[in-house]
Amino acid sequence: TKLYAFTDRPLYRPGDWVSLKIVGREFKNAQDSVQPGAGTVNVSVLDAAGTALQNMTLNLDSKSGAQGRFQLPENAVAGGYELRFGYKGQVYSSAFRVAEYIKPHFEVSLALAKPDFKTGEPVKGNLVLLYPDGKPVANARLQLSLRAQQLSMVDNELQYMGQFPVELTSAELTTDSKGSATLDLPAADKPSRYMLTVFASDGAAYRVKTTKEILIERGAASF
Repeated sequence: TKLYAFTDRPLYRPGDWVSLKIVGREFKNAQDSVQPGAGTVNVSVLDAAGTALQNMTLNLDSKSGAQGRFQLPENAVAGGYELRFGYKGQVYSSAFRVAEYIKPHFEVSLALAKPDFKTGEPVKGNLVLLYPDGKPVANARLQLSLRAQQLSMVDNELQYMGQFPVELTSAELTTDSKGSATLDLPAADKPSRYMLTVFASDGAAYRVKTTKEILIERGAASF
């Protein structure tokens, strides 16, 4: 019999929940295998220092396997972790990694040029990036992606139609010394909701992703 363990992600941070699935096959010979017999699986979670963090007993179903979840401690050490699990006298192992917890490096805010935009008007404003201490994030690279949902009045109620991507003349921006980048989005020809997704990187290993919503001519009564 051979058991295999899978986690829902390869990389976690301290405090995260880890979901675990175990499946298996019982090999009769090199070509033939069948589902394993039902039984219990004893699982141990070992951290990067080899310390056992948690022990669990899971029930293995011959068809669906076994499932479980556990939470990493808030002070979990970074590095490679091992899942060690025993079934019918045999021991198996699988691995996942835990990275150090890092707060979002900076905040991305949207400052529009005015409170309301009408159809046919380009949507202008600024994206402003600031570190938690208020310092600007200069020379940050921004990648933009824009989707639009048309607004429609149905039985005097505002409803949103399907989403579709909007082509941008410039999908990449760079912030200036004040952490600001000028935003110039294409005009909407009909009342719409714009959803602007921003991926921002200051050169560090982690990017910040945020989505901003912009309503265009929301007050239009009939279209």
